[in-house]
Amino acid sequence: MGQHSMEQQVLSAMSPVINHGMREAQHLGYPHALREAIAIAYLMGRDRIFIQRGKW
Repeated sequence: MGQHSMEQQVLSAMSPVINHGMREAQHLGYPHALREAIAIAYLMGRDRIFIQRGKW
């Protein structure tokens, strides 16, 4: 798999997390939203959670 393809896969997988974080930031602030997005990304990397239809 090429570097560009891997980058696209990562960005595609993270897109729902980023969108969720941006919505959260409007109500709860950026520090909270960033911590939550990082936690979700970490758990995704550990195969602990699965994204279904972009909903949490």
